[in-house]
Amino acid sequence: MDSTSILDVVLRIFQGLLTPVIAIIAVYIAYQQHKTNRDKLRLDLYNKRYEVFHSLMTLLARILQQGNVKDEQVTEFSRATKEAVFLFDEGISTYLETIRKKALDLWATEENMKPLPVGKERTAKVAEVRELCDWFTKQFEVAIDKFNKYLKFKQKLKVKAMNWERGFKRLTWILSVIVGLLCCVWPCWVYYHDTFIVAEGKFRFEHIGSLVLPCLLCFAIGWSFVWVVYGITRWGIIPIVLWGTKGFEATSQKVSKNNK
Repeated sequence: MDSTSILDVVLRIFQGLLTPVIAIIAVYIAYQQHKTNRDKLRLDLYNKRYEVFHSLMTLLARILQQGNVKDEQVTEFSRATKEAVFLFDEGISTYLETIRKKALDLWATEENMKPLPVGKERTAKVAEVRELCDWFTKQFEVAIDKFNKYLKFKQKLKVKAMNWERGFKRLTWILSVIVGLLCCVWPCWVYYHDTFIVAEGKFRFEHIGSLVLPCLLCFAIGWSFVWVVYGITRWGIIPIVLWGTKGFEATSQKVSKNNK
């Protein structure tokens, strides 16, 4: 096998490897983008759920500090938690409705107690207010227990670019090793078809020494090839795409502001 034939085989091997390597990298980038979007959706959902929880804790804190509640505070709570039916299961929605009704009961009892003179009827209203305030005090622990499964992350969100870059580099390492090993098949194939091996009809031990250097060389070439593709993609294609995307977003925002 002359040098021209060997060069032709090498070029064909790398041409065949170029397409699947780029395809694998593209699929990995798309997968990472999908994970980023999914984590962002989870984060947005978490923020909306936490707003509901924060409104509940704010109402409970006001009742604990003041010993009563105002009508506008209950209205504010109802407005802040109206989306809870879409963010939680039926149990949370029912619990929030119970809180709202109890708060209205506390407000109504306070209002009915104000004009009453000192006596049994006023004492009974005071007892009702105290009972309701005790009930609201216990709701701090109850609320945390009910919202715990919605506000406690079971896994860390990976939205930082550094995590994406680390995963991209890890994939490149794996691909470089695989491609390098595949390239080692070529010198083995050449030696197998060499005349003296075919003539003898078997592979002798001393042939291994002749294969070590070509295999290492082909492995290094295949390994370097993947890292060259990584460098072109990481420092060339991706920055250009990101720059174009940011430029498009900035232009869209500018046009939107001008239209306003």
